[in-house]
Amino acid sequence: MSFAFGKGKAIYLASANGRDRRNTQRLSRILDDAGVKPPFPAVRTDGRPSNDVETRIFHNGGLTIVALQRDYLPPSNPKNRETVVLALPRMFSVYDLRTGQPLGNTDRLELDLDPVEPVLLGLSEHPIAPPSIAGPRRAHVGEIAEFQIRSKSLAEHGVIHLDVTDPEGGTIGHYSENLLVDGDGTVTTKVLPLALNDKTGVWKLRATDLPSGGTATAELQVDP
Repeated sequence: MSFAFGKGKAIYLASANGRDRRNTQRLSRILDDAGVKPPFPAVRTDGRPSNDVETRIFHNGGLTIVALQRDYLPPSNPKNRETVVLALPRMFSVYDLRTGQPLGNTDRLELDLDPVEPVLLGLSEHPIAPPSIAGPRRAHVGEIAEFQIRSKSLAEHGVIHLDVTDPEGGTIGHYSENLLVDGDGTVTTKVLPLALNDKTGVWKLRATDLPSGGTATAELQVDP
């Protein structure tokens, strides 16, 4: 069981062996009497506390990250998966950080946990707008095309993943990269130094905001 206070600070309280249910229940009563409650409590679908799920809470600017990890059980165990309900203190726009999928605006989440992979959630007070790309529409091989990519994320420190594909649809690894951004409104410059032997035709740029999964695209006509 874990309780988080402030930015990146947490107090972890548990019984001596971590699995003594009676001691855990006694500890929970003591904390309840003291008015100490977890900000994001996880319970089973029947309302009982979920004593085998560890919760970690991080703050990144306007984005709160909640990570949930179950105690390990071997794959052969029939109880190796567990459904828990995560109660949020108020309505949030929620994003699955591992899949990049939005989970909607809610104050309650039902999550299916396995014994190995964690669940990573991004919580925002407001929906996160996708990034934007601005730059030239045409360029010639051998020229340098410069694009401005603007972040709309509320994260103080975020990442935008940029994929660049050639006219045949192949992703060009040496032009694609992760761009570090600092807060909402940050503009990052991406320089595309077109080689003389690059393919001519329509190139595409796709910027994906990693906290939210929001995307923006742009096209560049490359001429001989």
